[in-house]
Amino acid sequence: MVPRALRIVLPFVAIAVYYWNFVGSPVVVPVAPEAGPGPGRASIETSRQLAERARAAYNAGRFADAAQALEAQEQQTPSNPIVLGLLAQSYGRLGRWQDAADRWERFLTVSPTPVEACPALPKAYEALGQTDKAFDANVRCYKLEPSNPELAEALARAYLRRGKTDEAAKVMAPVNSDGADTLMVKAQIAIRQNRFADARALLTRALAAHEAYADLHVVMAVLERAEGHREAAIRHCTRALALEPGNADARAILNTLEGAK
Repeated sequence: MVPRALRIVLPFVAIAVYYWNFVGSPVVVPVAPEAGPGPGRASIETSRQLAERARAAYNAGRFADAAQALEAQEQQTPSNPIVLGLLAQSYGRLGRWQDAADRWERFLTVSPTPVEACPALPKAYEALGQTDKAFDANVRCYKLEPSNPELAEALARAYLRRGKTDEAAKVMAPVNSDGADTLMVKAQIAIRQNRFADARALLTRALAAHEAYADLHVVMAVLERAEGHREAAIRHCTRALALEPGNADARAILNTLEGAK
């Protein structure tokens, strides 16, 4: 059995070795002199070439080419978290969500920093329409780093989508961030709990600092509609669509409001 100290150190060594290859920095790799193109030398050279090709392709936005090089790299080092993470990101860029989810799941089992798979993993499951797996992934991500506002917000939203307002409130209670998303999620919870004054205070604060954030206007429109302020709700929907013409929530609310004339 590998000693505990080595179980902790070895993954970092693997990451360090691959990282230096990937960014193109020099790496000293022992190869016997005069060995010729033997298996050891060929493997090292191939690894470097694949890493360089993947890096150049990804940076140029050629994600299919990056994925191809990383897939070959994965064959050589199937448990390398750097390879798995970059491959998952490339698949996500290509809309290959199942492949992305599979690599993020493997990343979670081998990486010394598994939280880096979040929130990409639950988002991949959401893109696949696998809502139960997405919810489970949000729970797992949150448990990895409960103090992370982004992960708390993602889990709270997942609870809200399931109609579990109290659970969402418990997740968000310890989050003290003044970020727009934190304030927005807390406002959504307040609206669900009919605490309209609290919701308005949170949204007003968020909009004062982030007026160009379309989703804030959408939530404010929900609040205005809940309080019977139809014209104000329409104004916020219109503003959201001006900022983000493809905002489906703003369009749906606006259509409902205009149909209720």
